[in-house]
Amino acid sequence: MNVKMPSTKADYAYELIKKDILEGKLAPGRRLRLVELASFYKISEMPIREALFMLRRDGLVVFKSHCGATVAEVSIKELFDIIATGTYLEILAMTEAVPYHTESTISQLRDLIDQMKKTKVGTKYSELNREFHRLLYAPCKNEFLKSEVSDIVARFFKRWPKTIFELRPERKPLATKEHETMLDAVRARSASRLQKAAMAHRDETLKSWQDVVEEAESELHQSRRRAV
Repeated sequence: MNVKMPSTKADYAYELIKKDILEGKLAPGRRLRLVELASFYKISEMPIREALFMLRRDGLVVFKSHCGATVAEVSIKELFDIIATGTYLEILAMTEAVPYHTESTISQLRDLIDQMKKTKVGTKYSELNREFHRLLYAPCKNEFLKSEVSDIVARFFKRWPKTIFELRPERKPLATKEHETMLDAVRARSASRLQKAAMAHRDETLKSWQDVVEEAESELHQSRRRAV
């Protein structure tokens, strides 16, 4: 995530702190003391204070009694909502990118699929999967849309330690087949086919994440019952 050119000191502070939150440098639950932040970012306290209120608007910072500003905790349900939103916007960007793909980009996508078929490691598969998705929407001419997708992806992957391919390794071969269907649509220069294939891929991904959410909520419920 790149820091945008600021129009005010508060905007500049906002971009810097937001970047560090989304990249995991400021972890969930971390207290955000004005003096420390001002010293670290070499910005006076007033713009830092304004930036923290702007970040509260984004849901990245919360203000707690006796603690002041802290980096917002993120539940797995909230992360599920982030995935659902991000993948929907991603499909829009992918669809708009179809006319601008070249033989070179298609070759790169094919190579990534070949690598996915060979890897047995969940984290490596996840890296390849993210790059495949990024390359699918990279030719899109809507820079704002791509920036929003990138920010949402960063918000998720920097704040949740496990990928779906680590939690559900059986998902890998199915996801690879779905990727191949998506690539076939790009080869055919068919935005409608890609949209249909990508939506099917999204639905299967969200089903897997929904299972993870339900398991996490069940475990939390049981732990609370034991604590009573």
